[in-house]
Amino acid sequence: MDYKRESNAVFLLQQIYESLSTYTKKLESYARAGNYNLTARQFMALSTIDLMPPGEATMANIAAKFKTTKQNINKLIPKLESRGYVFRTTGNKYKKSAVIVVTEAGREKRLEYSSRLSEVAASMFNNFTDTEIDTLLYLLRKLN
Repeated sequence: MDYKRESNAVFLLQQIYESLSTYTKKLESYARAGNYNLTARQFMALSTIDLMPPGEATMANIAAKFKTTKQNINKLIPKLESRGYVFRTTGNKYKKSAVIVVTEAGREKRLEYSSRLSEVAASMFNNFTDTEIDTLLYLLRKLN
């Protein structure tokens, strides 16, 4: 890779990082303003767990979905447990691994937060055409 192309790539990564950071902060501020007692990351974890097939939500599987480490998930789950949104149980398929299950309170909180998040997303993307949103999703998935 030549120097000019490499410096352009670094600039592009910086712009992507700054944009994502800005929107993450915006989501967090909406969460705080709504007094949801849930961060955006906790919401994403709660949603991920709730949408996984029954018995599949082990720490390792959740970490794989998040593309992060088990250690990061091990910090996140206790916070959800302490609020009564999830609990650990033993699974049939994974005897040695705890399976995380979303409680009814967790489902209610997820739905409440989700409805507010839909409003936030609508306001964030109101200047985008459907084609631009499809392109953005395509390009973000391509980064993975």
